[in-house]
Amino acid sequence: MTDATELNEAAVRARCEAATEGPWFGSAGGLHVYGATPGDEVAELRRPADADFVRHARTDLPAALDEITRLRAALDEARAERDRWQRRADQNEEWWRREDARAEAAEKERDDAERRVTAALTETLSALDRESAALARAEAAESALAAVRALDFDVSLGDVLSVMPKCHKRDCYCNGTGDGEPQHVVIAVANAYRAAIGRLLAVLPAPTTPERSESGG
Repeated sequence: MTDATELNEAAVRARCEAATEGPWFGSAGGLHVYGATPGDEVAELRRPADADFVRHARTDLPAALDEITRLRAALDEARAERDRWQRRADQNEEWWRREDARAEAAEKERDDAERRVTAALTETLSALDRESAALARAEAAESALAAVRALDFDVSLGDVLSVMPKCHKRDCYCNGTGDGEPQHVVIAVANAYRAAIGRLLAVLPAPTTPERSESGG
């Protein structure tokens, strides 16, 4: 059901257009209302105020209808502008949501990259340490090899005789008087080579404990 206070603009405008053409005028006494054509009486009222109201209604009502139409058009335009701004705000909000998501993803990627760089740097430093240790061992081995190459490993008869156990047996080979006991010669040779090995060990670097990998292998 239509609200009793709702204005039916079309019906009101139709009544205005069907009424006597305006503007309307009042009589000298104020009780008669006439149309635009002289002598065309529209109404006769008992109170001057009522006659004045009717006379002005002929122009006031159409003007009010025109103002209502203008205001409705302005309202529609304002609502359309509001809707446009609302859509733009929604688009901006969606854009900011995407930007926030991208920023979070970029920040996560940056953190992951920093962790990877840190891990790579740590591994590089560890590898450098291992390379430095290996280089030091290689240099020590090279020095030891040079020292070994400089050693005289020739065991002469003099070396054997210098370490041969003293034997006072009359017929021992050791003193060159006969077919002595051969074990004396064997012992002397072994002692001479033992002395040569001692000289070798003296120039070799001390053995080191092999490095264990981080994985425990």
